[in-house]
Amino acid sequence: MSHQNAKGIGLMVINALSLAVLYAVMKMVTVSLNSNQAVFFYKFSVFLFILPWIFYKDGIKAIQTQNIKLHFYRSIFSTTGSLTLMHSLNYLKLIDITVLTYLEQMLWLIIGTLFFNEKLNYYKVAAILFGFAGGFFIVRPELIHNIFFGNQIEIPEFNKAYIFIAITILCWSINSTLVKVLGHRKASNKAQLFYVMSFASLFSYIVAFIDWNLIDFFGFIIYVPGQLHFPFCLGIEAWQIVGIATSALFYLIHNVAFFNAMKYGEMTVIAPFVYFKLVFAGILGYIIFGEAPKMSTSYIGYSFIVIAGLLVVWSQYKQHKKN
Repeated sequence: MSHQNAKGIGLMVINALSLAVLYAVMKMVTVSLNSNQAVFFYKFSVFLFILPWIFYKDGIKAIQTQNIKLHFYRSIFSTTGSLTLMHSLNYLKLIDITVLTYLEQMLWLIIGTLFFNEKLNYYKVAAILFGFAGGFFIVRPELIHNIFFGNQIEIPEFNKAYIFIAITILCWSINSTLVKVLGHRKASNKAQLFYVMSFASLFSYIVAFIDWNLIDFFGFIIYVPGQLHFPFCLGIEAWQIVGIATSALFYLIHNVAFFNAMKYGEMTVIAPFVYFKLVFAGILGYIIFGEAPKMSTSYIGYSFIVIAGLLVVWSQYKQHKKN
């Protein structure tokens, strides 16, 4: 193995650990702090952290753009995905959330085929089938157990928090698509990060600190904004501030590690190591929250989604080799 690939693998493992820690810390914070408010403080902290890097050397030129609408739309989908993800942390296991977010890759395949003229092959089709089958195994393990193992167990009511994860996956897939479009339009990484975090701070503030009242409008229930609150009036505890700042720090570590891993290592070599996030999430979930999968069929679901991701990597390798 080359030194560059070894460095890429190490950085990808750091990336995986950073994301697992980020999710675990935010899960701890949202136990006692409203998840919408947690998202605002997290996004705003990241925004403050990145400002020196963005404006260093290039100044205001770093954020000049002709794609402000695309940055705006991207921020909406990115923030909505974060809001729904943080909400689900209160109701789902850390490892379940972590593995289900990998289904975003399956939507990339579908979006790429529909909108970017990317070709489907047997590996990609198999990846989509394995991915969504794995998701079903995780969401409804009791039903799968009854079908394949015979001995009937009670099937609990569907956990509606999985709907929020589905929204997260959809929003982040659209966000990734917009990143691809912005990349084609030569938008710099600094400009993209500045606008996504500045708009995200604004959007999450509106969601987090405005009391939304329900009114009946000719038979339709609609939300109207009410009283505006300010963050310093909420009595946030010191450990929550530390937790949010820690999450923001690990977000930055994740970004630096990921981009440098892609820079140094071959994608087909380093990509499988992103699944170390499942290992780290499982360990942290068990140690901190005492979480463990209820059913053996959940492990089958985890395996299916990992297989789906590896099929995508293999498909990219075959395409690269062919070209």
